[in-house]
Amino acid sequence: MATWERAGPPSPIYISIMVGGNGSENRTAVAAAEAVGKLADEVSANFKPDGLQVDLTFYVAGAIVSPQYQGVRTGRYLAKEQLLVVQAAVPVPLSAFAARDYIVNVLDETLRLGRRLSLGGN
Repeated sequence: MATWERAGPPSPIYISIMVGGNGSENRTAVAAAEAVGKLADEVSANFKPDGLQVDLTFYVAGAIVSPQYQGVRTGRYLAKEQLLVVQAAVPVPLSAFAARDYIVNVLDETLRLGRRLSLGGN
């Protein structure tokens, strides 16, 4: 297995977004995921990773492709790098009102998955 590589210094959390095609129906969902990415960049600039790192990818449905799952799921865990990959399917349409609750729920679930992993649970 290849070593996990990222540009730049190590970070406690990485955020990425996969969009299945831009359109008016997913504009709010994309904006919400981008806002989380900006916040993660600010956190990462001020904290060095210590232990488990998280790579959270938001999958936003679009006209071309949509995630084939709902909710949050574990992508994989790279033990050597102590990196947990988490995938979140973003519901579309997502209203501005619902976006905050959705993001909080995704982050809570990601934290739960990380804690379960660090405690040796299944």
